[in-house]
Amino acid sequence: MRRTLGGFVLFSWAVVTFSASACVNAPRKAYTPSEARTLRRIDEVMRIHAEQMEPLFDVETRTAFDDATFVQMETAATMIGEGTAIAMQGDPVAQPYPTQFVDYAKDLQAHARSLGQAAEKKDGASAQAEIAVIHHICRACHAELRAPRP
Repeated sequence: MRRTLGGFVLFSWAVVTFSASACVNAPRKAYTPSEARTLRRIDEVMRIHAEQMEPLFDVETRTAFDDATFVQMETAATMIGEGTAIAMQGDPVAQPYPTQFVDYAKDLQAHARSLGQAAEKKDGASAQAEIAVIHHICRACHAELRAPRP
């Protein structure tokens, strides 16, 4: 019994430790860009953004990129562009989005578009610069708008 309990405690610690390292939980499903465009829940939009961008934030310090990374950048740019679209449509159903979020979303969408263009051209330096700006936008938005965690 003791050995089993010890294994369970170790497993539980690992789950909690590695789950806490992510910015937010994973999205509820794998969304297509058109589905992301219709999301009205800010928490789900944030999950998509985190899923797409967190793996790319280490790109800020890299010096070379492979084709798979450029594809990942293009995918992230598309999903972020679509995920922020609903916040800017003025749709009454989407009104829970605070004004400040809409401002951040506009900046994020513009830089996501630029990231997609840089990735399509395989311009590593420009893509890297756009990822750094996107990372800054994420941190600023979270600092201003994210509710304190319990």
